[in-house]
Amino acid sequence: MFKITSLIIGSFFIVLGEANANEFLLGKEKSKLCSSCHGLNGNSIFPLTPKLAGQNVDYIVNQLKAFKTGRRNNDTMKLISQSLSNIEMFALATFYSTQDSNILNGNALLIKKGKEKYSMCWGCHGNNGEGPGSYPRIAGQHSQYTTQQLNNYKKGVRFNPVMNAVVAELSVIDMEALGAYIATLSPD
Repeated sequence: MFKITSLIIGSFFIVLGEANANEFLLGKEKSKLCSSCHGLNGNSIFPLTPKLAGQNVDYIVNQLKAFKTGRRNNDTMKLISQSLSNIEMFALATFYSTQDSNILNGNALLIKKGKEKYSMCWGCHGNNGEGPGSYPRIAGQHSQYTTQQLNNYKKGVRFNPVMNAVVAELSVIDMEALGAYIATLSPD
């Protein structure tokens, strides 16, 4: 097992280069702070805790900075983000961005309705939820977490002018359906 892990990590370093390999190792080390909630490789087992595996680097860094400055409110995340330097945030984001996300299944009727509603999301989040550029990857995210965040945008707990406008007309069932469908998406 150790030889295989070493071989895989060694190959990873060759692909990434020395600077990125150091970021990866620092990020992997820092991820220990996050693993009790977000899982060992960023695949949270808690439905209201987001999966970080495969998430875009820029998005993770921006969210950590939002928690650190109070633009986004969560006491635990605020404490953790305040303990991280910008370099550590970037390293943590680099580590999580390289991890594979587990894809989930759910209620077939909700998934079908969510698929019908997803056209309002793909312009920013991509056809398969891959989150191009600095937009968040939503593919495979927990259904309950996605629904909760859509509700937070609708209630004004989270603010993004585009998201607030998009969710304004969504019903609770629409948000649950989108969450169910998004949980089944794979960006690959």
